Amino acid sequence: MGTNTCYMCDDLATTKEHIPPKALFPKQKDLLGEFSLRKELITVPSCEEHNNNKSRDDEYLVFCLSTCFHGNDIKEQLFNTKIMRAIERRPDTYSNFLDNYQRVMLKHPDGKVEHTAAYSIDLKRFDNVLSHIARGLYYHHTQTKWEGPALVMSNELRDLSSKNSDEINTIADDTIERVSAFLFDTESYGQNPEVFSYKIHDSRPKGFVILMKFYSAITVAVTLAENSKIK
Repeated sequence: MGTNTCYMCDDLATTKEHIPPKALFPKQKDLLGEFSLRKELITVPSCEEHNNNKSRDDEYLVFCLSTCFHGNDIKEQLFNTKIMRAIERRPDTYSNFLDNYQRVMLKHPDGKVEHTAAYSIDLKRFDNVLSHIARGLYYHHTQTKWEGPALVMSNELRDLSSKNSDEINTIADDTIERVSAFLFDTESYGQNPEVFSYKIHDSRPKGFVILMKFYSAITVAVTLAENSKIK
């Protein structure tokens, strides 16, 4: 594979793609302090299809993460500035993101009940963008492409409709906790950890695990392994 080809395919790389999407990192004008959260962003070689043509999917990911229940003040500032401006410009686009919007009550492990809101996630779309990020990070660290399956799991997505939703949510939480504990002493990467940081476990050819953290609280684990089951 030539070094002048895309990180996702064998087409000619004509551009650079930010991993993760640059839109996740607020511009300085949208921050309350005099500092930058766009230091040394990671880029990988990309073709047009795997960069510009998925910009709407990147936008969807930014919206989903900015409306997550957990997260830091940076996430809140991003939503109150950039996301709100985008909603005002294109209300129809963002209303389509809020499929099956409803008020819900969430019960914490300590028994505390909190009122919030929920909407249905396009899981295939959500996982696809995170899979692209994982493959980009894999390329960044190995200078090779991962063309096999990817398994994506997050501690933020809640199943509220299945009969066994409690079991499904518990499995997701336990998996994230186990991966986090396993990688606890592993080096953390990312020059802007308030927005994005990640850890890797490289056990090639058996597998490659990436633990990502967005806005200090939203955790996503992606396993790149031939026996991974694609969602």
